[in-house]
Amino acid sequence: MVGSYTITLEALFYLLAVTLKYFSMFPVALVFVFTTHPTEFSASLNRLGVPYKIAYAFSLTLRYLPEVKSNFINIMHAQEVRGVDLSKNVSLLSRVKNLSKILGPLIFSSLDRADTISNAMMLRGFGRYNSRTWYSKRPMTQLDYGIVALAPFILSVLIFLKVQSQSLFWYPF
Repeated sequence: MVGSYTITLEALFYLLAVTLKYFSMFPVALVFVFTTHPTEFSASLNRLGVPYKIAYAFSLTLRYLPEVKSNFINIMHAQEVRGVDLSKNVSLLSRVKNLSKILGPLIFSSLDRADTISNAMMLRGFGRYNSRTWYSKRPMTQLDYGIVALAPFILSVLIFLKVQSQSLFWYPF
């Protein structure tokens, strides 16, 4: 018992399962972000029937993530020069307070950059037409067709296994 909370084995098992889920998905998301070409991904989404405005928003997001990272590093270095400490030498509360000194300028620089992007898009007539041409559109290869053909088979096997399973989750207690 910690304070007014009772910690059970079931609660610890649940926390372990959730932690493993998030730590296993984070590297996959990072691999996707750093290996996907934004324009090709947007063109593919548009070919699947996603409106080009939404597909273009995905492209802008994927293009902007590395810039946010570099802005964060630059702001962090500038704050460290001013004496803001984010190392383990200070308490957790101090680190959170010091992190807010980095996140504030990062948010404002991101908003400024978003305003610049939206002005540029408006000046170039974005959204005036119902469709657009994609410069980086790639044709489908034999491997792409093979994966598309294999996906329904894998999905049907997974659905079959799920229906045949006696329990919804593995519960060791």
